[in-house]
Amino acid sequence: MTNKYEASMNFDVEMVRDFLEQLEDELELGLEIDELCDFTENTEVEDERQRTYDIEFRGDDASMTYVVFMDDIDAPDIAFFVSDPELADEINQQMEAFAEKHGL
Repeated sequence: MTNKYEASMNFDVEMVRDFLEQLEDELELGLEIDELCDFTENTEVEDERQRTYDIEFRGDDASMTYVVFMDDIDAPDIAFFVSDPELADEINQQMEAFAEKHGL
């Protein structure tokens, strides 16, 4: 079994698209932003759902599992479980930059 590395953060649901767009702009992973946003918004309170994607990171194939736990109405916990520890670090850095930019 492949090791998985985590990057996670709690969001307001209306900020998920902005974060995913920032993440895609910075890392060019080939994320399907509309699909991920719909998936997130349609997760019921106290429900956890996940989807796994094949992506590319720095020219190499990687795996990403996108996990949503709707902790509270309109406040999902979002986690990325990835096969590359450097990718997890990059996503965490993007989360920190996003939080700082938005005063979170």
